[in-house]
Amino acid sequence: MNILFWNMHNKHNIAVTQALLEENGIDVAIFAEYTEYGIDSIVEQQAGRYIRYDGYGGCSKITLLAKKDYINAVIREDARFTIYSCCENGIPYIIVGVHLPDRMHNGMLTRAEYIRRLREMIEKAEKQEKHDHTIVIGDFNANPTDMELAGKSGLNAVLYNSLICTKEEITHCGIKKKRLYNPILNYWQDIDGKRGSIYYDSDESLYWNCFDQVLFRKSLIPNFIRMDYCTKTKTVSLLSKVKPNQRYSDHLPLMAKFR
Repeated sequence: MNILFWNMHNKHNIAVTQALLEENGIDVAIFAEYTEYGIDSIVEQQAGRYIRYDGYGGCSKITLLAKKDYINAVIREDARFTIYSCCENGIPYIIVGVHLPDRMHNGMLTRAEYIRRLREMIEKAEKQEKHDHTIVIGDFNANPTDMELAGKSGLNAVLYNSLICTKEEITHCGIKKKRLYNPILNYWQDIDGKRGSIYYDSDESLYWNCFDQVLFRKSLIPNFIRMDYCTKTKTVSLLSKVKPNQRYSDHLPLMAKFR
């Protein structure tokens, strides 16, 4: 299963998105900061290959396209994320698309509240669906080492395969919590242009940040193949010098592949 996530920065990006879908064999595509015109045009021009799943109005931040032979349904949604059930070749998945609040306009307490709700709703969805083949993908507006993601009171997403494989569940403040795995350390490096997904050059910036990430449960580690930040299609560069090309978006698309 090939999954695409892209924060489109309110650009239509119709031709580029179609190229991303076709060139990478995308099965499930999730978008944030999209335009209705852009998404509707992409679905129309794909001639019925993808179906749009847009929830019940509880989340205006996320939309999902999936190939017709995937069985999808919205099972939970909040203002900043939507949780989908998905079935590929008889194997069930829970796919969570997120676009969490940014630090520029939201305080830590606001961000912590969204993280708490996200974690609790994922756990409820896993109980409801009776499995934990869970993939959480999107724009977290946080780097992998920030406490919203890595902290035990946050999403509890560990950066080391050995940790989650040794102990998937921990007890924190008397509450049992399952870990997620974040594979980003294998890809957040200055090799072959793999640096991050969004670029800031302020005084306190890391320059390249990894706000767009994919997290998943221990059960899916054997199925995970790779993730990549896409920097181009066959005809278009999504970079302008060292930064994302703002003609298309201030974020690079994220692709994750599971066998």
